[in-house]
Amino acid sequence: MTSPAYSDRRVFWHELRLTVRQFWLLPVVGAVYFFLVMNLPLLLILDSYSYSGYANFDMYVQGYDAGIQYAIPVFAGLVALCVFFFLFQARATDTYFSLGVRRGTLFGIRYLTGAVFVALPLLLACLCSLFAQLAVQPVFYGVFFRSWLYVTLLMLVGGLAMYSLAVLVITLCGTVSEGVVYTLLASILPLLLAWIAGSV
Repeated sequence: MTSPAYSDRRVFWHELRLTVRQFWLLPVVGAVYFFLVMNLPLLLILDSYSYSGYANFDMYVQGYDAGIQYAIPVFAGLVALCVFFFLFQARATDTYFSLGVRRGTLFGIRYLTGAVFVALPLLLACLCSLFAQLAVQPVFYGVFFRSWLYVTLLMLVGGLAMYSLAVLVITLCGTVSEGVVYTLLASILPLLLAWIAGSV
């Protein structure tokens, strides 16, 4: 007879593999996008300032943050919508619960997998920008690393906060259209509030 603990472990690993297999393309696309947006402009700046011997990370952030700032909440919302899309499919939910998958276990696996999908592309892109900068300007390691660490943590916290908010919205919605609309609103609202605060 299979013990409950062994059965739970099997369900956990099975659901984890299934989730990764279904949505592995999300972090790949995210990593490619954020790498291009964050590192190609940086490399261009480094090349154009190679003769002066100095490239300012703050200038890189200020000059190219629009494609990152707006993409992070949209990407986080998209990941949340894809990972929890099964909630809008009655057959899928019935199948999960008929197999004895606990709601808490299912939510935890999906939530943590989605969080990794959001954080990993951002972290990889930020690490690439760190290595690219230090490979050309190692003398400015201290100043650059502090700026890099601050921006990286800000991106990760912002992305995971937006992902968590989107998950909350999706789990409270009853239809796909509601999930899409309210997730978009939840993605835009923080940016809108920041814009209003900056305009006052």
